[in-house]
Amino acid sequence: MKLKLYLIVSYLLIYSFTSAQNNCSYNFKGLVFDSITNTQLEAIIIFPEKNKTVFSNTSIGFSIDSVCVGSYEYYVELLGYKTIKATVYIPQTKKLDIYLAPATIDLKTFTKVEHKREEIEALNKIVLKDIELTKAQGTTLGEGLKSISGVNILSTGSNIVKPVIHGMHSNRILILNNGVRQEGQNWGSEHAPEIDTYLATSLSVIKGANAVRYGSDAIAGVILVEPKKLNDINKLGGEINMVGFSNGIGAASSGIIEYSPKKINAIKARVQGTMRKMGNVHTPNYILSNTGVIEKNYSAAFGYVKENYGVELFRSSFNTEVALFKGSHIGNLTDLDYAFTQAKPRKEFIDSFTYKIDRPKQLIVHELNKANAYYFSPRLGKFTFVYAYQTNKRSEFDAHRQRNNYEAAKNKPELQFNLTTQTADFIWEHHVIRGFSGSVGFTGLWQNNYYEGRNLIPNFLMQSYGAFAIEHFTKNK
Repeated sequence: MKLKLYLIVSYLLIYSFTSAQNNCSYNFKGLVFDSITNTQLEAIIIFPEKNKTVFSNTSIGFSIDSVCVGSYEYYVELLGYKTIKATVYIPQTKKLDIYLAPATIDLKTFTKVEHKREEIEALNKIVLKDIELTKAQGTTLGEGLKSISGVNILSTGSNIVKPVIHGMHSNRILILNNGVRQEGQNWGSEHAPEIDTYLATSLSVIKGANAVRYGSDAIAGVILVEPKKLNDINKLGGEINMVGFSNGIGAASSGIIEYSPKKINAIKARVQGTMRKMGNVHTPNYILSNTGVIEKNYSAAFGYVKENYGVELFRSSFNTEVALFKGSHIGNLTDLDYAFTQAKPRKEFIDSFTYKIDRPKQLIVHELNKANAYYFSPRLGKFTFVYAYQTNKRSEFDAHRQRNNYEAAKNKPELQFNLTTQTADFIWEHHVIRGFSGSVGFTGLWQNNYYEGRNLIPNFLMQSYGAFAIEHFTKNK
């Protein structure tokens, strides 16, 4: 009897439990809210186990009918909010309130760049960059540019090289050093440009109609020596470059340090220095006496550079001592005929290797100081003002000292050139006006040249002023 009662009770319990498990008449409702503002949201709720997706709107939310007893995982997705994963329990849950937290969306940084309209210019510009520029650095400016088609060189020694364009050189070629006209003694074949090629991140030669903007001394062309722009500096950095020469057993080295603080990124600074030293050069059979060079240069730049305005200061100093090969000095036709007919120079012009520099020689110092200010107006365009002050001192020591022993002991140069130049430029680059784009500018120059020693180039004082306007008209094609 007891056994039968036990079986009956067990059966009833199992039946009631099974009936409860199979009861699928439950239903529940829910709402979706913003966890910060508590405003009702429209969202999608996914129940993977039931293979069911419901939509919750902002008026009645959502509801699910005919749900069996059990636990169900669900996902809630809404753009701009974090996706959540949770579990609902039936029949315990009759109303489900879901709170979504806003998601932080990180967009990729983008920069809006407005490009100046490309202008069609009557201009032929050839630029040395990358490997070609690296090969040019450490040498003279003339040697560095001779790889450009249409550029030749005039050389009166291993370290005196002048560029030649269209058969013209010296005062027929204008050199712009960091945007400033290079003003130096440029009278003869022995007066090479005082330029440190390590200063440039770009060397260019301009030929064409637009070169007349720079004046009559640019009739053959314009050479641009352009250092790195200050606005390209965005951190602490630097580099060191070294070049070796087998002929002359010499080397050239240059170092540069640039800095822009993170807190005041508009401030930019750069310091650069170069040293070059070479001894006597040689031919396959003998060494030429007194053919070395010693060169020490430096430059510094500082600027406060903003997008619409800025001020930049620049200073450079070029210092070199150049030995002149005595055998290249021709005093009469007999010496010239001898140089053509003999297999090698006279014995007194041949020597052992040394770094010593003796007479004849040149001592050259060229210093450039520049101030540049610019302002960009959204309505009118860009205004630029540049002022430069440069000095050029060239001392020339002849092969023979003065006969007066007292004067000879002073070891003064037989001729010294002193050139002081001030230039000012104002340029307005206007926006496109009915198809016209271009620039208008005014320029002025004040120059004083005087010499010490024997008569050669007369002293002079020169002033010049000019204006220019270059306009381009573009319509459709």
